[in-house]
Amino acid sequence: GLLVQMGCYQYQPTGGVSPAVGQQVRVSLTDAGRAQLSDQLGESIDWVQGTLAAVDTASLTVDVATTRNLRGGYATWFGDRVQLPTRGVNQVTVREFSRGRSWLLAGGIVAGLVVVSKV
Repeated sequence: GLLVQMGCYQYQPTGGVSPAVGQQVRVSLTDAGRAQLSDQLGESIDWVQGTLAAVDTASLTVDVATTRNLRGGYATWFGDRVQLPTRGVNQVTVREFSRGRSWLLAGGIVAGLVVVSKV
């Protein structure tokens, strides 16, 4: 299941357009944002991933599902709502369906089944 989810979706930059409430987003933080949010998110957080709950000119509010620190470690969250000040945000990307990755995944699965069936 996880392999299928990874193959079918990818995160794309918003192109300067604010994402819609309810979209899955990944928000990378600046150094200032990491420092400001360390008491809520933990030390050295690179990005926050989750569902966008609210957006305005001063902040993004995210129901957090996952965080990744600068060392590459991940932490799973359970929808805790965190307000991220826009001054502390480096980039926002949104989760979108990827046809190309999905076709590659489907081709890989079919090829694997062919190999297994011949053994």
